[in-house]
Amino acid sequence: MARPPSLLLLLPVVLTASAAPSLARAEVGPAADQAAILPIEVRGASDKGGLLPESVRASFAERMAVVPASQVAQALRTEPDPTCITGACARRLSTLTGARWLTRAKVSAAGSDYELEISVGDGVTGRVLGPLRDRCVLCGWAEVGVHLGTLARAAASRVEEALLVEAAAAPGAAPQPAAPPQPAPAPVSEAPPRSVALTALKWVAVAAGVGLIATSAALFGVNGKGTCDLPPEGAGLRCPRHYDTGGEAGGLLAGGIVAAGAAGVLFWLDRPRAPAPPTRTPTTPRAPSPPRRRTT
Repeated sequence: MARPPSLLLLLPVVLTASAAPSLARAEVGPAADQAAILPIEVRGASDKGGLLPESVRASFAERMAVVPASQVAQALRTEPDPTCITGACARRLSTLTGARWLTRAKVSAAGSDYELEISVGDGVTGRVLGPLRDRCVLCGWAEVGVHLGTLARAAASRVEEALLVEAAAAPGAAPQPAAPPQPAPAPVSEAPPRSVALTALKWVAVAAGVGLIATSAALFGVNGKGTCDLPPEGAGLRCPRHYDTGGEAGGLLAGGIVAAGAAGVLFWLDRPRAPAPPTRTPTTPRAPSPPRRRTT
């Protein structure tokens, strides 16, 4: 009758089987498509209702998976470095949370003005993407959350770009197809600049012409009238002296006409001009091909 195997002989097998999952978990690093949102540093204000972390989490969740806040808080409680600004701390947090990307945000308030900053650290390589900064002037607290969410969305886009560059540089990656050649854009020609002095001078000429013509009309109106005011009982009598302004009125009228003509010329010179047609590079004509011989 065969005896059962000894327990001492089965012990190595049991230990190897139980250690296999642990070894498999140790070989799996932080997920490249996961991010952990660290506590937001707020100076000069208080985060009312936890608006800022939710705004950052929602923006990152549009692009990648986000580790639950409770898991991040538990990992930070076991971390000996409370500030966690070193690369070693970032690697430990990435290992504990399973997220490769660690997002930090900072809000500094001065009255109703807010300075916003977001940076994303790579828990595997130790590099930092960012920081991205924004400013919200005369903002309410809800607007600060909106601005911070927009900044977080831009940070998530940077993470995606970094992953694409990393995937393209990986050995064995399939080469990206070259983009088809695009035709060269036609040269854009700009309209010639308009002279400021010419623009001012044309309006001066208009004002001078109007003034001279109006003055000549007034002088024509008093030409030949008496220089004195006669009482009502002196009707029918004439003043011994009268205005003779016909010559001056004629001269002013001529000057007004000249000024108006000059203004017209200046307006024509200062007219908006269409841009010149783009110049095209002349192409060399091809030589005519020789005539083909007919075969019979």
